[in-house]
Amino acid sequence: MTTTDAPADALGSTPAAVSVEDLQQIADDVWATFLDAGDVPPPGDDAGTDAGADPETDAVHSAIAVLGSWEGQVVVECSRTAAERMARQMLMVTDVTPADLDDTVGELVNVVGGNVKSLVPAPSSLGLPVTEAGRWVAGGAAPVCSVHLDWAGHPVTVSVWSAA
Repeated sequence: MTTTDAPADALGSTPAAVSVEDLQQIADDVWATFLDAGDVPPPGDDAGTDAGADPETDAVHSAIAVLGSWEGQVVVECSRTAAERMARQMLMVTDVTPADLDDTVGELVNVVGGNVKSLVPAPSSLGLPVTEAGRWVAGGAAPVCSVHLDWAGHPVTVSVWSAA
């Protein structure tokens, strides 16, 4: 889902200062810096495509809280295959451990989250990234905006949610 409106925060007083255009620029910059597609390693024997993958069970997400005057979550979500390729690219490893996967997706959401934090009203701070298997469950959070990237043939979603 891509939204262009910025709903009010949980208190209904301050609109989120993050637009789809802002988030797209942030995501493009982060992926270009950390995962330049020109240097993507070729798939290994364990790295297929996302074709046929069950998005509910094969997904990985990492979320980070933005806390302060505006509160919400920044989320990066992709397939496990994409996360493993990202880990090989960022960490320059051939065998990806669960810790490598957590570090990689967690670092990406941390950098995106830091950029989002700079756009919302001060004071604000970031929590710690939490990476888990499966799709992210919004709970009562309201969507602010999301962008969909294609990295090395893998779909990746970056989204911002306001606290309920």
